Amino acid sequence: MIRGNDHVTEEEILQLSNVTGQDNLLSLDLKSIAKSIEAHPWVRSVEVKKNLPDYLMITLKEHTPVALLNSDKMYLIDEQGEIIDRLSIEKPVSLPIITGIDPKDIIDNKITVSENRRIQKAMELISMASKGTRTLGVNNISQIDIAEKDTLILVTSDSRIPFYFGDENLSDQFSKAEKVLYQLYRSGTYKKVVRVELDYGLGKALVSLRH
Repeated sequence: MIRGNDHVTEEEILQLSNVTGQDNLLSLDLKSIAKSIEAHPWVRSVEVKKNLPDYLMITLKEHTPVALLNSDKMYLIDEQGEIIDRLSIEKPVSLPIITGIDPKDIIDNKITVSENRRIQKAMELISMASKGTRTLGVNNISQIDIAEKDTLILVTSDSRIPFYFGDENLSDQFSKAEKVLYQLYRSGTYKKVVRVELDYGLGKALVSLRH
């Protein structure tokens, strides 16, 4: 019996487990089976138990994609900022897109250590936006660009407003971004915004408008 699989098919799990109906249940090596199944990119963890006398219970926990990473290819990444898999064009998703990582910094579907810190900063913003009902909720994040050193540029989905974050004290800046965005919506001036700089100092934000 297999439980917890969404993206991974039963056929894939059985193939990875190398278990057949002819195997003696008592002789199976559960750790080895679990390790083989965990080789699948979508599998975060797996628990394998013997339900005597007649069947094996395989319970999966899969990675949850929370963003897309756009480099030379499009990748799904989880809440830890780790690559799960390439995005399949057959399964369109609506997630924030992270840009600014050089393709050479992705090796065997792994992000290099030197670039991982910047990815983690983007994931912090996505995590904050995912909590509760927010003015700047995760559904209102179109893109986070991390190409510039010490700067993250978050672009909203609905009005394409670019918010410039410094890479320190993100929580304070995120709170400031929500207050600014609320005021921009309330006043109707959001349509004129060129950029919002949150790391402006003295607890303030600089909003640049079109004339």
